[in-house]
Amino acid sequence: MGKEYEELTDSNGKKYLHFKRSPELGFDFEFDIYFPTNIANDANLLLSFYDMIDQGRLTAMLDKIEMPIMITKVENVPDKEGKVINYKQFDRQALTNEDGSKVGYGTLETSIVEQYKEAISEAYKVLKEMQIIRQENDEKIDIEGYSAQGVKAQRLAFLIPENVRSSTVGGAISSIPLPVNEINGVELPYPAGTGKLEEILGTENLQKWKAEYEKLVQIVYATEQELKFDGNFTRDGNRIKRNEDLTKDESSYSQITVSQHDISPEVANVVPLQIKLWGSDINDRINGARETINSNGGKLQKVKIYKGISHHFLERGEDAPKEFLSDMAKALSSLNKGQELNGFDDGANRIDTSYEEVRTYIQERLKDAKSRDEYNIKCREVLQEIASRPDGNKFLEIYGNKKTSFYDFTPELIEQFRTKGKNGLDDCLKDNITRFSDVQKATTDVKNEVPKGEIEQTNDKDLTE
Repeated sequence: MGKEYEELTDSNGKKYLHFKRSPELGFDFEFDIYFPTNIANDANLLLSFYDMIDQGRLTAMLDKIEMPIMITKVENVPDKEGKVINYKQFDRQALTNEDGSKVGYGTLETSIVEQYKEAISEAYKVLKEMQIIRQENDEKIDIEGYSAQGVKAQRLAFLIPENVRSSTVGGAISSIPLPVNEINGVELPYPAGTGKLEEILGTENLQKWKAEYEKLVQIVYATEQELKFDGNFTRDGNRIKRNEDLTKDESSYSQITVSQHDISPEVANVVPLQIKLWGSDINDRINGARETINSNGGKLQKVKIYKGISHHFLERGEDAPKEFLSDMAKALSSLNKGQELNGFDDGANRIDTSYEEVRTYIQERLKDAKSRDEYNIKCREVLQEIASRPDGNKFLEIYGNKKTSFYDFTPELIEQFRTKGKNGLDDCLKDNITRFSDVQKATTDVKNEVPKGEIEQTNDKDLTE
């Protein structure tokens, strides 16, 4: 049998191996292994999750991380009934059927998780043959991922800790799997916890799972302005529909931030459960998850909040913060050398929740809109109400500095409004009103009808905690 991979070079001159689908070897998906600028003598293999390769960030990592990087290419394919299964995020439906039978992937009857184990084994075999990884390496991979890709990373590490040395996950702190099946009567089925995990792993494997999970080194990180950007889902777990007409089910007034959910259909089974346990404050949920993991044999050793940046700080690879790359390199190097875990220290004390508080207030004021016209009228009412507050300028500054999907609450409009004040409202709206020709008269009619002091006063402490 010939080689199951090709040796290639990308457009940036980076060398990599491309592995074809190999059902005969136990995996029916493609993957690549990229080689860094420098490879450490004690290098391990790093599995990095992407939907599409962010070439800029990958290049930045290859220049800093002295380990080969594995990138898989798994697709969410329909089942026999045409229903798309989320194999990428290792949803429960991608692993087991309701009757307890296993779900295969591709042309194989084995699960996507089992196929990952085979692909990892093949990767180590080739890298050892090439003398890039030492023969004595125990073939426990390191995993990393960010945001939606972080969900994949933390779930795979949770499912196969016997094959994973460490997981480094960012921007997915609302969906960390917990090593318990319930807390205070709140049941936690996988992927929220270990409930029903026996159906996925099998009784014999579940008995071994706990011992391996306790060896798994876990690192999580987030950003101080994690709650600044809107995501693609509503509070009910439904994807935002971007139709022209705003209706109650399709508007963005119930939109939640990108870090408050994962993109899995099972979001309703994860985030609300953690909110039920520890409340809506994302900082309390981080602390609750960490305490639960560490008090039940786990090793969540590092939690870092990067100062002064938002959730999308890793979107552009060229701008990937040097601090993150340095932390990642330090952590992996210390693991390779068998030293105490290094990196991911000295962050902010907590995530800024003021963005979420402002968003929630605005959403509550807009939730009864039945049409686009009424929605835009209410937007203007809210601007007036906020302007009448003693701390209104702070409200507008907080919301004006965020990227928003609300139709009229653009940063440009709010900056004009902050500069000119409520008496300049008509001037502030001129550019926007042309987009909604049937709203101008209604807006003028309601402009001076909103009673001052209508909204509950909120002190500065409530906004900035």
